[in-house]
Amino acid sequence: MTEPFSANNGRSPRSTCSGDRLPIVSVLIVCYRSEKDIRRCLTGLFEHCGHLPIEVLLIDNFGDASEQIVREAFPRVQIVPSRGNIGFGPANNELARFASGRYLLLLNPDTQLFDDAITPLLDCAKARPHAAAWGGVTVLENGSIDPSCMQERPSLRRELGLLFGVGWLKRRLSNREPDGLEEVPVLSGAFMLVGAERWRTAGGFDESFFLYSEEVDLCLRLTIEAGHPPVRTAFARITHLVGGSSTSRARQVAVLKGKMHLFRKHRSWLSTALLGGILYAYALSRSSARYGEAVKRPGSWMYGYKPISPPESSSG
Repeated sequence: MTEPFSANNGRSPRSTCSGDRLPIVSVLIVCYRSEKDIRRCLTGLFEHCGHLPIEVLLIDNFGDASEQIVREAFPRVQIVPSRGNIGFGPANNELARFASGRYLLLLNPDTQLFDDAITPLLDCAKARPHAAAWGGVTVLENGSIDPSCMQERPSLRRELGLLFGVGWLKRRLSNREPDGLEEVPVLSGAFMLVGAERWRTAGGFDESFFLYSEEVDLCLRLTIEAGHPPVRTAFARITHLVGGSSTSRARQVAVLKGKMHLFRKHRSWLSTALLGGILYAYALSRSSARYGEAVKRPGSWMYGYKPISPPESSSG
């Protein structure tokens, strides 16, 4: 296994923790075209959480100036050598192999902390130790709640609602200001805390997912493993700048492909086929500037990714 590069003059990984304490939380950051975001992300992280027993591990899936920026400006960060664009899930799995914390915190590089958002997550984990995972609230730049921080379980009903425009009310309700601690079906992979032992038992991310829906799959499997759903706390809050790493057309194709892959794994073949039709109809009804590629080349996303892991469930 390749040894991680530590930007702090080659000191041991554990010495990157504040005050040379053993880390409680290992922060995992996967970069992809993140040179405009990563400095802001790490500055906020260390400014507000640098006093905590954390370690920060980073991998760059793209190969721009992100790694150089981190190496020069943030010597506490461990840089794990890149193997190219291996995907979000596999890259996090690679980081987790080097992590020594009791908890793993998935953090997107296009996020920003304005206060200590880690301590409330740890408080949530202590209050609900049997939860599958723990998350906070991600807020968009305009101040609204990012819908990805509380996603629904995948279902044909949900996708039909999006197609016919009747899902807006449920999205609006789910984007309400959260109050205290609440169980949710799925957390955002941009800001998710998972117990390291549970992560390893579950096997981390399913590496057959390249991009999108992998956190949905992970939350479903962690829920089965824990016997309890994830929990979101209103007291851990970050800003999510969203979308700096992908073009619109490519992103839409990847989103559709991830959904199909998720259904292939967790739902019956009939449900998966029905989903393909629903998603194609959705793409047809939307802007050609964003969905033109998906409409022209449905085969690029209709079958998901290959190979696929054995299904967790064959229910429809």
